[in-house]
This record gives sequence, C-alpha cells and structure tokens, in this order.
Amino acid sequence: PPQQQQVPAGPAPETITPEESAKQIADYLRAVFEPGELVGYVQRTFEKGGRMAPADAGEWRDRDELIALCEAGDLAPIIGQATDGGAFIRFNPLDGGGAKDANVTAFRHALIESDSMPVDKQRELLQKLELPISALVHSGGKSLHAIVRIGAADRAEYITKVAKLYEICEAEGLKLDAQNRNPSRLSRMPGVMRNGRVQQLEAVNIGRANWQ
Repeated sequence: PPQQQQVPAGPAPETITPEESAKQIADYLRAVFEPGELVGYVQRTFEKGGRMAPADAGEWRDRDELIALCEAGDLAPIIGQATDGGAFIRFNPLDGGGAKDANVTAFRHALIESDSMPVDKQRELLQKLELPISALVHSGGKSLHAIVRIGAADRAEYITKVAKLYEICEAEGLKLDAQNRNPSRLSRMPGVMRNGRVQQLEAVNIGRANWQ
C-alpha cells in the first residue's frame, strides 16, 4: 500500500537548533538502519575543486549508540566541527572493517540525486514516482538525496535493482547523477549546516511501502 505524504516545498532553511538537529539525525537513523547495525559517517571536509568534499573515509558507530547521543543532546561525536562543509553519512550498514562496498553488510538502500534540475521539480517527480523512500534529505545545495529502499539480497541483485531504478527515474524525466550507484556511497547527513543552509531531513518513509 502507498504511504505517500506531502513533502515540504521551498529551499532548505538557513538555521536549525541543536534540538532539531538531534531529532533529524535520530529520525534518519531509525528510518534507514536496523538496531545493532554499524553506521558510517564523515564529519571532516576539505576544499576540492571549489567545493567541500569528505576529508577521509570517516568512522562508524552502532546505530543505537548514535541515537542515544542524539537523545542526550551530545552531537559532537557525530557532527564534530562540521560547519560550512556539512557532514556525510552512508545509507547502508558496514561491518566495522572499512567503508568500501566490500564492507557493506546489507544492500538495503540506493541513492538517487539530481543536481541538473530545480529542487521543486525534483520533489514533484519523486512524489509522482512514489518510490519507497526511507529518507529524503535536502542537500543544503541544489539537490534532494532520496534514500530508496530496494532490499537487495546481495551485491549482484543490488546492481540489477539499481539499474532498474535509474532506468525508471530517467524515463520519467528525473535526470540522475550516475556516480551514486555503489552501495557504500556517502550521502548528506541531515540536521547539519552547509554553506548557510541546513541539510534538511524533509521526510521519512514516503512513497510505496517497499520495492515490490
């Protein structure tokens, strides 16, 4: 059954309170990860080609530990000194031995992102497609990051399903960034500032209930 809800329109906000930041991160973690899973994230950035990029592979912590930090209002271990560069998070769990595709333990989600069309048009197409989106994050820039639940059993099925997902989106006019297809990809962490805008969690659990 569909679980569609209206996604807010307009640009990402310019301010956020620590309390709202903590809530957005916790809500994202609950929507994207299962209890006991290791979450990879990057809080350090550096300038690369005129934009801020991840400075390293980051670190990983237990999903429930991160939620407890959010509930305690202790965001320093999560976002560190992240300011204008924002912060990043991986949308599939890791095994604790690294942050590459080989370290992914569940091929649950894929990322779709477009930075070649207006954000409001992106929202319109995403709602039309009714994709099973676990979390929708405004990048704080010119794109939305949709964390789509595909529920692949392994890497081979992941590749097949992601190819189908991209094919469907492109056919409906949603022009995607093709480099985002791998399962260990970084996405924008919600609740963090980036260039004077919030990497805003816009919605969780929208669209259809699952891939099927």
